[in-house]
Amino acid sequence: MSQHSSSPAAEGPSSPSSCLYQHQHSRRHKPRGNFLSDDQTRRTNAALARQERDRADLLAQIRRIASESITDEAPEQHAYADEQTECDDEEHVDVVYEEGRGGEVGMEEDDEQENGDESHADMAVVEGEGGEKKHQGPSRRARMAARLQVFRFFAGQLVHPDWLVSPPPDLAHNWLVAARPEGNRMLVISKHGWAVARNKNGRFQMKFPCLLPPRGVTIVDVAFAEATRTMHLLDVLCWNDCLLMDSSTECRHFFLKSRYEEMESELRETSVHHMYPMVLVDLHECTQQHLLRLYYEDLDYPKDSLLFVHKEAHYDPGLNPLWLQWRDAHLSRFAIDTTDPTGKDHPHREVGTLQLTKRHNKLKTMDGRIVGAIDDTTRKQHRLKPGQLVKCEMDGIDMDTMEVQNLMPLGRGPKTRLYPDSFSRLVVQAFMRMDSPPMDFNRILDAIAQSHDHEDGAGGGHADMDV
Repeated sequence: MSQHSSSPAAEGPSSPSSCLYQHQHSRRHKPRGNFLSDDQTRRTNAALARQERDRADLLAQIRRIASESITDEAPEQHAYADEQTECDDEEHVDVVYEEGRGGEVGMEEDDEQENGDESHADMAVVEGEGGEKKHQGPSRRARMAARLQVFRFFAGQLVHPDWLVSPPPDLAHNWLVAARPEGNRMLVISKHGWAVARNKNGRFQMKFPCLLPPRGVTIVDVAFAEATRTMHLLDVLCWNDCLLMDSSTECRHFFLKSRYEEMESELRETSVHHMYPMVLVDLHECTQQHLLRLYYEDLDYPKDSLLFVHKEAHYDPGLNPLWLQWRDAHLSRFAIDTTDPTGKDHPHREVGTLQLTKRHNKLKTMDGRIVGAIDDTTRKQHRLKPGQLVKCEMDGIDMDTMEVQNLMPLGRGPKTRLYPDSFSRLVVQAFMRMDSPPMDFNRILDAIAQSHDHEDGAGGGHADMDV
C-alpha cells in the first residue's frame, strides 16, 4: 500500500480510522455554545420538574391537613381550647419564634424548670402501682408542638399586604383595586360539605356546614364580619383540588367570580347546609371613577381599607409588596390602631409589635428592618428570649432618618400573634397620629391621572373593565 493510500482521507468511509478522525474532528470543531445550551436546557427542565414537584407536594400537604382539620371536629375544638388555656400560663410555657421566618417553631420551658430525661420528653409520665413510673401518651409539650405545627402551616399560607406609602408608577395600568370590608381575615378550608375557618395566625375558629365544592379541597381568603355574620370572599388559593396560588391575580379572580356566579343563589343565603352567607368582593381596574365610587359611596358593608393588588401577582404568602393597603379616617374608623371597639379612643403613644433578634438584642420589623435595641437588663426584666415578639411603645418615626423614636419595650408580644409589624405600618401609624398621612386620597388620584397622561403622550391606550 502506498503512503498516499494510507492517509485517513484515502480510506473508505466505514474504516475505523476514518470514523476516529471524523469523531475527533467534530469534537475539536464542535461549537462551545452547544454545551452552554444543553446545560441551560438541563437546568430549565430541572427547575420545571422541581416546580411541579413542589406544587404537588404543597397540594398533598394541603389535602392531608385540611382533611384532618375538617373530619376531626372534636380534636380540633378541644385542641384549640386546651391551647388557649395552656398558653395563658406564662409562668410555665413560652412560645418561641424562629428568626427570619416569624413563625412559631416550638416551645421552651422557663429557666427554673428542667426537662428531665430527654428520651421521654414528649411522653406524659404517670405513677403506677408501687411507685413505678409509666409513660402514657404524648405530653403537654408534645401536644402543643403538634398543634403549633398546624397553626404555622395555615398561617404561612396567608398573604400579608404591605402599606401604601408611595404610589407605584404603573398604578393605573397594572394594578386592581377593591374596598376591603371590615372583619377578621380568615382562611376557610372546605371539603365534603363542611368547612373550617382559621384566623390569620392559623388558629382554629369554627367549623360549619358549607356549600363550597363538596368533593375536593377548597381554600378561600375571606373577611368575616361579626355584625352580619357574613363571609366576604377576597381571594382563592385552591378550588376543588385545583391549586391557584401560582396563578396571576386576574386569573384567580376571573376563576373565582365565574364559579361564584354559578353558585351565587346558594352561597348568599343561609340554610341547614350553609351556615354563613358568602359575598364576593369585586376587583376593579384602578381608574379615578372606580376609586371615587369605592371611597365615597356607601357599599353593602362597612369599609376597612382600599386594597391594591398587582395584576400579575401570585398568591405568595407572607409580607407581599404586590399587595398594598391604604386607609384614612374617612374610609375607616380604625385608621389609628386602637383596642377601642368604636375606634374613637386612641392610646397616648404609638404601640407596635417587634421581634427580638438572636444577636445583640436588636428589634426588627416583619420585613427585617432593625429599628431599635434593648439592653440585657430590660431583656431579663421582661424575660424575653431571642426570636420572641416584643410589645413596644414609641413616639413615632424621625422623618429625616426614618428611625423609631424613644422606643420602650412593654413586655412580651401577644401570644396569639405570629408576626411583628412591618416598617411601613409603623410609618403610616406615626403619620396618622400627626394627622398628616404619608399618602392622601388626592395623591392617589393624581398618580392615576399622571400615569394616564404619560400613556396618552406615548400614543397608548387602555381598556377599562372589571375583573
